[in-house]
Amino acid sequence: MHFCRYLLNTYKYQIVYDGLSNESIVAYSDLDWAQDPELCKSMTGYFTLIAHGVIFWMSYQQKTVVLSLTKAKYMALSDYSCQLA
Repeated sequence: MHFCRYLLNTYKYQIVYDGLSNESIVAYSDLDWAQDPELCKSMTGYFTLIAHGVIFWMSYQQKTVVLSLTKAKYMALSDYSCQLA
């Protein structure tokens, strides 16, 4: 039911690519370090743009518990770089 409502409300949405843009691939990554009080795992999110249009995005909970923000960022960037390759 939620999926049908989503489709009905978003069927006019579109991704617009700027064909005149000279930008190459632009990638962003962020994380929410250990904000889950029960599991102490971090949430990671990232997305990729080409010509000012999103071509890929993902958000997920990291599989392991890390003890520092630096390690959590390293894991997020490592996962994302594998997706870009």
